[in-house]
Amino acid sequence: MVIFLDIILPGVRIGRNSVVAAGSVVTTRVEPFSVYAGVPE
Repeated sequence: MVIFLDIILPGVRIGRNSVVAAGSVVTTRVEPFSVYAGVPE
């Protein structure tokens, strides 16, 4: 599930049944069945 206002860089894959929190910046692969939140420094 990808929530509103996320930034997902080109080529990044979101794993099955993963959750990306609102406002997150995704720079690397999100593993299946995981939760990702925040902005990397």
